[in-house]
Amino acid sequence: MEIGNVVAVKTLVMQSSDDFGVPCMTLRKISLLKEIEHQNVARLLDIIYDERLCRIHLMLEYADTDLKSLIQVNPVRATNRRFIRNTLEQILRGLYCYHSINFAHGNLNPTNVLLDRTNLTVKLTDLDWIITPSYKAPELLCDPSAEITPATDMFSVGCIFAEMLTRKPLFDAKTKYHEIVSISRLVGSFDSYTTDPPGENGPGPASEDQETTFRITRNLEKIIPDFKPAGIDLLSRMLCPNPSRRITVEEALKHSYFKLGVLNANP
Repeated sequence: MEIGNVVAVKTLVMQSSDDFGVPCMTLRKISLLKEIEHQNVARLLDIIYDERLCRIHLMLEYADTDLKSLIQVNPVRATNRRFIRNTLEQILRGLYCYHSINFAHGNLNPTNVLLDRTNLTVKLTDLDWIITPSYKAPELLCDPSAEITPATDMFSVGCIFAEMLTRKPLFDAKTKYHEIVSISRLVGSFDSYTTDPPGENGPGPASEDQETTFRITRNLEKIIPDFKPAGIDLLSRMLCPNPSRRITVEEALKHSYFKLGVLNANP
């Protein structure tokens, strides 16, 4: 890291100095960040370990704003449909970098989508400490012990996509309970997708997919009435309550919604 560069700093507080003790997941995430080199992922530039205070400081690539701030400060620009399509494409390309090495980001929200004001390049980062309920997949809300997976990331991307289109969170809930209620209003009941193996209590999730997709599409058309059908279809697939049938990042990048603009050849 060059002296004089502006960086973003994320500080990880270890529980105690006796713990030698950096959690395995933290070590794995740091090691993966060191390996990732992609124009849509904020680079890990340096690591500083403060043994006395039991803290690790991660020096990350910096951008001069984030998507949340842009939506609030410049909503006209942030909700331009071409800007939304290009920004979503970059988010997916950055996320593809994570998923291609079998790793999930786990904390996607507009604050963690950095933007360069000059060229509008997206940089995915992870500077937030708390994962707000508004961007959590239903399987994580229903089961706190559930694993964070690429599918949970895709639900979060759907929430970000909707927020760019409407200028407000799709599920603006402050608690887990209110978030579950909000998601249920959009997709219907999703208990069978998050608590029961397929086929154990009546029809498995596959038999319910068509009805659920129709419900989500119909509700999204009411929320975003002037949005093109291809965009509604992509968004509904991202918000599918069944994680095993939710669209993947690779499938999303090939969706017809992006044929409205010029795409790069490779993720």
